[in-house]
Formats: sequence, C-alpha cells, structure tokens
Amino acid sequence: MAISPPRGQIRGVSEKPEILYRNGLAVLRHVREAPPFMRYDARADAFVASGHRLAEVRAWVAERGIVTDTGEYDVAVADSPPFFDPRVPRDYQQTAVDRWLASGGRGSVVLPTGADKSFVALLALHATGGRACVVAPTRALVAQWYGQLADAFGAERVAAWYGDEKVLAPITVTTYHSAFPLLEHYGDRFDARRGARP
Repeated sequence: MAISPPRGQIRGVSEKPEILYRNGLAVLRHVREAPPFMRYDARADAFVASGHRLAEVRAWVAERGIVTDTGEYDVAVADSPPFFDPRVPRDYQQTAVDRWLASGGRGSVVLPTGADKSFVALLALHATGGRACVVAPTRALVAQWYGQLADAFGAERVAAWYGDEKVLAPITVTTYHSAFPLLEHYGDRFDARRGARP
C-alpha cells in the first residue's frame, strides 16, 4: 500500500522524481505516492521518513520502475574498490561476513578477543562496495582505523572527519562526537547501493 498527499497539496509532479538525504531524513520528491512509512511534508513539498529508511525508499522506487534524479556528488570513485590485504579469511571470518550479508548488512558480528574482527570489517566493507562511515570512540582509534583502511583500500579512498580535519571520502573515519553532524548531512553518501559515488 502506498500513501498519497492530501488532494491539491502536491506541487511539481511534472518534474523528475528525486530521492534525497537531507538533515537526517529520507526525502522523496515529485511523485504522487510513496511507501506507507513516509509522510507528506507540505513545507518540503515532499514525502519524508527517518534517514535510516533511505534504502527502503530506494527499493520501493526501484520496484515500481521509477527513474529518479539522485543529485550530484563531489567525489567520484571506481565501482569496485581495490582490496590490498594479503590475509586469507579463516572459515569463521568468512562465515561471519556471509551471514551479515545474508541479513541485508544489518546486525552485529560477535567474535572473541583476538579473532581479528577488524579484518572481518574490511572483508564486509569490500563485499558491499567500499563505502562506509567508520565510527571510533577516540582519536587514537580513528588514526588506527584510518591506517588499516588506507592500507586495504588505498589512501585516496579514505578520509577522517573530526576536530579541525573534516574531509569526506567513500570511507570516512570519525569519532562518536563528530558522527552525528556528519551522518545528518552526508549519511547517504555511505550507502553501497549508490553506484560509483560516495
């Protein structure tokens, strides 16, 4: 079931449909109906939902064959990122990645100390297209993650976003404190389903 705005309130339906991520919201504009979890916002002249539902909005639009304009991005990257890690995954590591992927990339991977969960994260990141916002509790761990990610995927694909350093890349490492404003404004750029853009 889809929802429609109140009669006579929607404007601009002759324009090309858009899917946007703005201020923590998934926005669907220039359409006559939307998924049932969205609501029409007259101020934005668009359907809106919480930003974590962006993938569901994209899936709903794709199921209906709606061609959308997704906007431009400032950093273009290759479709399939390089992966420079000579380690071979152990069976339990590959099983963890496979199960995580089977659940739609949602959930937690729980392994004991020393099981190299960081390597599992690198494998998962590579399997999903090499886009992510990695959140670490301290600046020291941001630096550690930055080094591991740059070694695995190339320094040109990795950036840090915290304090005075605010650089955006397909893989961006940040602190808890800086993650909120970063994801509020740029959260959709880390969605692996975006194609060749961060």
